[in-house]
Amino acid sequence: MIVEERKQRLLEIIQKRQFVSLQDLKRATQTSISTVRRDLVDLAAQGMVRRVHGGVEFMVRDRDQLTVKERRTIYQADK
Repeated sequence: MIVEERKQRLLEIIQKRQFVSLQDLKRATQTSISTVRRDLVDLAAQGMVRRVHGGVEFMVRDRDQLTVKERRTIYQADK
């Protein structure tokens, strides 16, 4: 899985469930915990997720602050 695809997959999972453990993300992406952590550091730096004890949670931002790509991912499930 390409890095950007994997990060997108992680974000979709986190957004859908709101809170996810690192182990669940590891299984879902079939990667190592280290890889998941690195990807989450990048997503957290972008303000998309927040790392918390035991896992990660989705950061809900104002609609005006979202990029088109982020809105497409988030609201795709609503369609």
